[in-house]
This record gives sequence, C-alpha cells and structure tokens, in this order.
Amino acid sequence: SNLMAYALGRRLEYWDQPAVRRIVERAESNEYRMSSFILGVVASDAFRMKQAATN
Repeated sequence: SNLMAYALGRRLEYWDQPAVRRIVERAESNEYRMSSFILGVVASDAFRMKQAATN
C-alpha cells in the first residue's frame, strides 16, 4: 500500500483497498516480485486516472 500511495501522491482511502488487494493477489502468483507490484499499480484505474498537479 505504501508503493500505491507514493505512486498516487496521496494517502490511500477506503475505496483504494479493492485495487490494493487485487495487486497483492496478482503479485502472489508471481512470487511477490517487485515488478508485479509496480505493474499492478501502473495498471490500476487510480493510477491511470491520476491528474497531474498544476502550478
């Protein structure tokens, strides 16, 4: 969940938990490789729909 929070640039909320669980489940099938976690975060809706900060 820390990786997801870092990638999103915000604290995780309760609605992020299903995505976190899916990422962990998929990583489990890949022997918990770091690349599985990173790919899971990048593929998540929360990350793909993240808005860039504007100055």
